[in-house]
Amino acid sequence: MSLLATLERQREELEREKDSASKRLDWLTNKIETVEADINEVKEFDESGEEVGGNAPASNGRRTRQTRSVPAASNKGGEGRKRAKNDIPLKALVLQVLKKHRSGLALKEIVVKCREAGYKSSVDDKNPERFSQIVYQQLHKLMNPPKGTKAQVTRSDKDKSKYQLVAA
Repeated sequence: MSLLATLERQREELEREKDSASKRLDWLTNKIETVEADINEVKEFDESGEEVGGNAPASNGRRTRQTRSVPAASNKGGEGRKRAKNDIPLKALVLQVLKKHRSGLALKEIVVKCREAGYKSSVDDKNPERFSQIVYQQLHKLMNPPKGTKAQVTRSDKDKSKYQLVAA
């Protein structure tokens, strides 16, 4: 093989590595922006005195496995999904709604009350029923909390289709 052919092959290999590194840099930059946005969101909740939650590292200090190998933004030409901004988390809003209606509400009524309170969701336009599923998931979490904590919501004794706050 001639020297010229060897140098051409090395140049092509370096070009491929450069392209790969460029894509990786874009992905990492996007990841940093996402993490910074999450940090700012947590700071906002922390300063307002609200419950701070989120995807914290596991108790052993290890990070949990990501569900995507490539962030959503890279799939859409640099434009990621826009998350709806709300004054309070859905969990807190559901508890507020149930606090105002001690006799209990059906899932559809809770969904309507959350909408009336101005809660926004990014699933509104695509699939309105999806928001109902998200509210149900919150209710399920409130009825079945982790071990060692008490349930905050239960089904009504009179009407099993209604949810109500657990009596203190």
